[in-house]
Amino acid sequence: MSLRRLVCLIGFVALVVVPSGATATRDSRSGMRLNWSIPGPGPTHSDIAFWGDTGVAGDYDGFRVFNRQTHQLYVSYRCRGPQNDVSLWRYNGRLLLFMSVDRPQIDGATVYPDKPVNGSRVEGQWLVGRRQQSFAVVPNRPGTLTIPETTLTWWNVVENHAETARVPARTFTVVGAAGAAAAPPAAAPQADAAAVVHPSASTAPLAVSGGGWWRTVALVSLALWVLSVLAWMLWRRRSNKTAESAPSPAAAQGSPSRLRAAFLVQARGSDAPGQAAALLAWAQAERPSLRNLGELAQALSAGPQREAIEALQRKRYAGADEPGLGSRLAAAFRDGFAWQPATGSADASPLPPLYPFSLRR
Repeated sequence: MSLRRLVCLIGFVALVVVPSGATATRDSRSGMRLNWSIPGPGPTHSDIAFWGDTGVAGDYDGFRVFNRQTHQLYVSYRCRGPQNDVSLWRYNGRLLLFMSVDRPQIDGATVYPDKPVNGSRVEGQWLVGRRQQSFAVVPNRPGTLTIPETTLTWWNVVENHAETARVPARTFTVVGAAGAAAAPPAAAPQADAAAVVHPSASTAPLAVSGGGWWRTVALVSLALWVLSVLAWMLWRRRSNKTAESAPSPAAAQGSPSRLRAAFLVQARGSDAPGQAAALLAWAQAERPSLRNLGELAQALSAGPQREAIEALQRKRYAGADEPGLGSRLAAAFRDGFAWQPATGSADASPLPPLYPFSLRR
């Protein structure tokens, strides 16, 4: 970062100010002038909020409250919690301070968030979403470490009420490694490499005797990783051979005539998911590119077959009552599919054209 940008950052973002009565200084290289600074030593603040004459400056270690007219420092409070972005809002005659924290904070430890794992799946008529968030808690000083209770409030859509999931608080005892000099609680950074955690209820505390143990663990982990890669490559090779020798889905399921007969039998029942699966399997035997009933309906001519598919979809996803649906399906598809005539384009889209002319030459 150049000196010019640094001075601009100090002037515009940090709003650095000198005490009243001090002589203002000017930086001829940037055209900026230092007016006043917050009294007393402290960290550099990158997030500042104002409400009237009251200003609040936040940083990783806490915040300071000051008067921007008199330059008086009201309070300098240590409250570590990255990012500590500050916001002010007046409500019911009280000025409220909000601080944004991007991860949990635990006294005596540093919390490192892992990359979240997200996923979703379809279970019948439900769409199930999943998010997994992990945190690594690394002690930074010997003593007692308490991980507070974790709660998650969620809505039970089956029983239609709110529920709260709880992970109870746990307490651990952090001890120094064997042969390491005892460090006072304030000297947190020196205890990072020598800290070992075990539950306070345990009768056999863990200890670290030296670097040889960690080297052995690293070598064993590397060997296991190599074996896992080799096993995966072997499994992949066998899977490819199996896939090459396996018959096609249409051949495995039977001919279109057999799948048609199976669908007509299924249509006489009341199992909507079974009817949909049988109809799609029959259609894919004739046109393997079809992926779902929506694409099948678009490929059919307008008429009873499309209407029967729409009724089947309403029963599956909306729970609509469709009397005589099985008879409608059997009657509509008894003589086979009423495919739309070919349009001359292999990849024609059911959507209207975006442009009134062809982009292909």
